[in-house]
Amino acid sequence: RTGMEVLSTGGKQGDALYLDGLVLSTILHNLSVRDLQRTASVSTSFCSIAIEVVSESLLAVLKSLSVLPLPQRKCLRAISRISELDRWNYVALHTVLWFRAAPSAVKLEPEQVKHAPCRVSRWEDISGNNNHATARSFDRMPDFAPAALGEGHSALEFTGDRFLVTHPFKTPLQQPLTLMIVAKARGDVTICDSLTPRSSRFELCHGYPTAASAQLGAPEVCMTAHGCNSKPPDPAHLLRGRTRSNNKWHVYTAIYNGHASELWIDGVREAAGKSVGSATLDGLRIGCDHSSTFYLKGAIAEVRLFSCHMSASCREELEAALALRYGLDPASATPSSIRQRRAASS
Repeated sequence: RTGMEVLSTGGKQGDALYLDGLVLSTILHNLSVRDLQRTASVSTSFCSIAIEVVSESLLAVLKSLSVLPLPQRKCLRAISRISELDRWNYVALHTVLWFRAAPSAVKLEPEQVKHAPCRVSRWEDISGNNNHATARSFDRMPDFAPAALGEGHSALEFTGDRFLVTHPFKTPLQQPLTLMIVAKARGDVTICDSLTPRSSRFELCHGYPTAASAQLGAPEVCMTAHGCNSKPPDPAHLLRGRTRSNNKWHVYTAIYNGHASELWIDGVREAAGKSVGSATLDGLRIGCDHSSTFYLKGAIAEVRLFSCHMSASCREELEAALALRYGLDPASATPSSIRQRRAASS
C-alpha cells in the first residue's frame, strides 16, 4: 500500500488501526502537499502530526532558499502552512540558477601586480543545476571584493570591460521568468542580458535614456525582451523605472511575463502594465549586453533566476531576506518584519 492508503484506512477504522508516531511521521514526510492536505482533515491526531511534518519541511525549504522564517508562521492553521509549503516548494522547483559572491562559490585567479585584487574566472551555481558562469579570458574576469557590502559580504566588481557567461541552456527558457539581482551600477550600463549577438535581447540595464532625461549620465533602470544585436528595442516593449544608476546598491527584481511583466526596485514596483517582448532566454551574460557594447561599471553580489512569475508573497520575502543579508532596506520589508527576521536569525 501507499502511505496515503494506510492513512485513509486508519481514518475510516479509527481505533481498529494503530500507527506508531515515528512510522506515521515517516509516512507523512513522503506525501505530496495535496495528500498532506487530505491527511490533516482525517482526524485531530493526524492533523497535529501533519502540522509538525509540514513545519519541518517548510523550515527546510526556506533554509535552502536563504529565507528567514517569520515567528508568526507558528500561528498559521494547518491548511495555511501546507499552502505556504506548496508555494515555496514551487519556487525551489523553478530555481534555474543562483550565484552568490561567497569565497566558496568563486574560483579566484591572482593578479600579477602586487596587492591587486584577485579576479574571478568561474562563478559556481549554488542551486545545484550546474549553470555556472565563466570568463572567456583573464582580461574579462571581474575583480573579487571580499568586503564590498561590509565584513563577510563579498561582490564581483565590473570595471567597464569585464563579464561572465553561462553555458547555453539546454533549451531556451520561455517566459515567465523572474530575475533577482543585488547590484550597483553607474552610467549607461547593462547588468545582464542574453548570451550572444545572435540571441534575442533579454536585458536588465540602466540605459536607453529618453531625450527629455535631465541626467543622461545616470539613466533610469530598464528591462526588455525585444529585438537583438545593436538595434535598440521598440520603446513599446521597454519597461522603465525611476531608479537611476548612481552607484548605490539595490535589490532588482525583473519579472518577464508578456503583458504581466513587472519591474521592482528595493520592494517598490517601478514599472508594469505592458509587454517587454516575447523573447526566450538562451543563457545569461553577466556584466554586459549580448552585443558586447554596454558593459557594467559597478558590482554584483547575488543573481537568482526562476522559471516562473513569482508570487507577491514569496517575492517580498526573498527581497526582504536579500536586503537583510546585505544591509539594504527594501520598502516591502516593514520595520516590524525586519525586526522579526533579525530576531529569528539571532
